Amino acid sequence: MPNWTYNSVTPDDDAARKFIEENCLDDKGHFTFNKMIPCPKVLNMLSSPQLYIEDDEDISKIEKRVPAEYKHLIKEGIYIEFPEIPVGRVTKAKYAELIAKYGAGCWYDWRLKNWGCKWDASSNDHDEHSYWFTTPWSIPDSFMQELAKRLPKGSSIGWCAEYEEGFREEYTLKDGVVHLERREDIEYEEE
Repeated sequence: MPNWTYNSVTPDDDAARKFIEENCLDDKGHFTFNKMIPCPKVLNMLSSPQLYIEDDEDISKIEKRVPAEYKHLIKEGIYIEFPEIPVGRVTKAKYAELIAKYGAGCWYDWRLKNWGCKWDASSNDHDEHSYWFTTPWSIPDSFMQELAKRLPKGSSIGWCAEYEEGFREEYTLKDGVVHLERREDIEYEEE
């Protein structure tokens, strides 16, 4: 179970609010990193850490365990043996191909690189001014960097993060830059 980071995102102007609505909210109005920076579907099907099909394994036995709806992936070197999890394995050649194409061989590595955290925004809520959600362990710093770059020129977003470890950070995203405005310890009252 991770230590959670509580994020609050507040667009500072109408252009930033419109950008968030169009690029960072799913069809339920929840904040998501996956809309602006979508994780490749093939990586979401693979295990983390990546499991390889070893050179001495009997591929025909593995192929028999692959459900019919995933058989078409076999020709690409992807073997989804347990789709309810999902746990997909790949050949070493396919893994090298995924690294070359996406810069990562599984969803976990890709998300850390492109979002800055392993899971999408969760425990979503919002009002007319702000969006709140949690992330595991830290802020989604790579996502924040990309969001700052894509915001309309002159627009800005305030981002506040409170860590279960007992500190708070406040950022401004504007003109392609993420500025750390303040960092402070949080004093919790004992119950």
